[in-house]
Amino acid sequence: MPAWPKLKLPVLASLADELRFAPKSAVLRDIQRAAETVDVIDDDAAYPRSWIVFRLTGYRGEVDAELEPTPGMALRTELPRLIERLSAQSAVEKDDIKAFGTLLSQAEVCRRWNVDRKSVERYRKVGLVALRVRDERGRSTLVFPEASVLAFERRNTERLKKAAAFSRTDGETRSTLTERAAKLRARTGASTAKVAAHLAKKVGRSSSTVRRAVQRTTSRASTRRGVVDVLTRWDSGEGVGAIAKAAGRTRGAVIHALLAARAQRLRALELSERVPSQGPPPRSLVEMDRVATVGAFSEHALRLLRASTLEQLLEAMKARNAMERATEAAWVRTHHAGVALAARLMGQDAELPSADAIDEAECALRWALRARLELIAAQAVLVVESIVAVAGEPERLEPLDLSAAIVRGVAAAGSAIEGFVPPEAVRREIGGRLAAPVSLAVGKALADWYSGREKVAVSRRAARSLAVPVPDWVDAACPWRAAVVANAMWLDPAAASAIGAGLREADRRVWELRFGVRPRTVREVAATLGLSRPRAGESVQRVVRAAILVSPK
Repeated sequence: MPAWPKLKLPVLASLADELRFAPKSAVLRDIQRAAETVDVIDDDAAYPRSWIVFRLTGYRGEVDAELEPTPGMALRTELPRLIERLSAQSAVEKDDIKAFGTLLSQAEVCRRWNVDRKSVERYRKVGLVALRVRDERGRSTLVFPEASVLAFERRNTERLKKAAAFSRTDGETRSTLTERAAKLRARTGASTAKVAAHLAKKVGRSSSTVRRAVQRTTSRASTRRGVVDVLTRWDSGEGVGAIAKAAGRTRGAVIHALLAARAQRLRALELSERVPSQGPPPRSLVEMDRVATVGAFSEHALRLLRASTLEQLLEAMKARNAMERATEAAWVRTHHAGVALAARLMGQDAELPSADAIDEAECALRWALRARLELIAAQAVLVVESIVAVAGEPERLEPLDLSAAIVRGVAAAGSAIEGFVPPEAVRREIGGRLAAPVSLAVGKALADWYSGREKVAVSRRAARSLAVPVPDWVDAACPWRAAVVANAMWLDPAAASAIGAGLREADRRVWELRFGVRPRTVREVAATLGLSRPRAGESVQRVVRAAILVSPK
């Protein structure tokens, strides 16, 4: 059965939780109200929590002054998710929704609009309502109320007309074009653009369509390994010139391949799903400066980062570190702002972002990484307590099992941070602190881990030796670490100072700006040091290459 949609708006997420145990008849009424609400929302307006709750449930609650109004566009995007989730968690069947009138399957909607399934999925993200119901055999399937389909058509007439008129290149045509393009290039030595222009006249398509079809097919079939190799070389600090020489490509081709690979790596993280919707995100790092916290790691977080053995890591995690409420909220804001900014910069369309946008997104995530590790360090003791609750004393576990438990627990804590909103936590009477959702998420993750294993070896006589290498808990805590910093130890001020001491004076300044407490983009480094942007980019790569050579493994 498909996973339930994740709700990013706190008001809708809490409403879905409250309706989990409601009678099915009440849930169906709320689903119908939500479907009707989608059609009356103004994308440019903002709606208070009280209006949303009353519109969906008919209940007038107290106005929560702490929460900002919800943008109309975000609400229209989220309501179909809420409808699908409510219908799924209430096990709605087709007989239950006769009041919705005629129901269309996804295939029928595709035929009606002359689009493919991917297009329908995209439309669901912008207000197309679908219910997840169970058929006669108990299987989960999507159905679309005809009234909602008609309403979507009224709102998106021009968009649907363009989509219906769009003539798609099928797989067989792409394969044929690729073969012909390869033969032409081999025989004439012409560029891809010239070959595409020639073939376009033959097949009656635009040259850009033919070029994209050929490039997409060849990149998937033959150059994927080369792109990965280019990205690996870039991450290791090689400059564009050296990569181009080694690959036998032009600098322009290498730059384009690097931008595409870096953008794909960030988009694969699905950043928009890793942060709750709290109004419009920052538009730049300059705006993020106004809401984010800038500060060095606490001593407790540094103990976790500096642990070189499993024993040292366990001892550091056992130490309690009481973080003040205001400090915790500030780090949460920093985390959410960094992830939201990166998600906004990367976008969801097929357009390749600019080099500056990708660089700024990586800097925002580097900033969010610091905040996330600081928050996880403060909650690390909860991971140890959960291990004790499900598997006994950690010292009596096999080192491999203990490492797996720590990694699983830390990953769950990171996921809990992604959905935490302090004002919403106060309203739901869970104390407004991060400990509550982290404890629940870690406990569930470790219980699933423990029950899923055939046997977790526990010694009843003596503790095991834990003098083994530390598990890679940082990558488990933060999935984007490898995309923004080559070595997690660079976040440690002592290690960073030792690396900087081995660099030339000019390079040391670049190092401090690029990987400091407030990370800087290449353009900011160039402006600060009075360099051109290309020269600053070369300096950054040179510094990265030198730092990797002297960094602890």
